[in-house]
Amino acid sequence: MSSRKLRFIAIVLPLTFSCSQHKANFGTLDPVSFELMCSFAEKTQMFETFVLFEEDQLKGDLAVFDVRHKLFVENIRVSVAHENEFWILRSTDRSDSVTTLREHRINEATLAYERKSFVQMGNTPPLTISNRGQCVRI
Repeated sequence: MSSRKLRFIAIVLPLTFSCSQHKANFGTLDPVSFELMCSFAEKTQMFETFVLFEEDQLKGDLAVFDVRHKLFVENIRVSVAHENEFWILRSTDRSDSVTTLREHRINEATLAYERKSFVQMGNTPPLTISNRGQCVRI
């Protein structure tokens, strides 16, 4: 191996290792508003979720947008829970025949996104739908 390659490895390896040790800890120490965009796919549709965290992460605005049909699937303003290094937003939608509970979870360190939907009609057992995606800070 040439000295040029060794020098490159000697520089890149410590940088890579040191950068991988730090969390992407957005907002838990900073009382500043910030926004995340999370993307995930379900069957033949792609969705984008926008989450706006307000100061001190007490409230969050969440909008789930169906990219294919160009419409909002969900648009809520809820309290943001912080549990086990996850930001969690929960919502309930009820009609005469169907109840839908949704939980949006964002990993504070990796910004991995998960949406779980629990759909129940009458007395039937709930149907659970789970989606996974990734978030980026915008």
